[in-house]
Amino acid sequence: MIKNNKKKIFSKNNKLNNVNIHGILCATATINNLILTYTDLLGRPLYWYSCGRIPNIQKGSRSNYFIILETIEKFSLYLESKNIKNIHIKVKGFGLIRKTLLKALKKTNLQVFNFYNVTVLPHNGCRPKKYRRI
Repeated sequence: MIKNNKKKIFSKNNKLNNVNIHGILCATATINNLILTYTDLLGRPLYWYSCGRIPNIQKGSRSNYFIILETIEKFSLYLESKNIKNIHIKVKGFGLIRKTLLKALKKTNLQVFNFYNVTVLPHNGCRPKKYRRI
């Protein structure tokens, strides 16, 4: 039989142990919000954070530049407290939130190995309306 010599990453209650591991930061940038999810290399979510978790923030101001910076700072502080320094990034979405995400990650102590763009794009788009004949 083949023995499994992998280190145990999870404890009994499926929380992260203080192990320096690589992980994937999945960032979903929508029009009104930013959702950050930290997963292991197999894709199992371990921790998530969103602009909506910040108290006293209304829906329209979640896409504000400073709110996004604050969200990424809190998320990176949590990862540093768990001794995680090496990440791969997958970004999904368009606009200001994506650019702000990259600027804020430069200020943190996280080391980025790969940057993937997984934004869904239509090949030919939706079918256009019938043009009006006069």
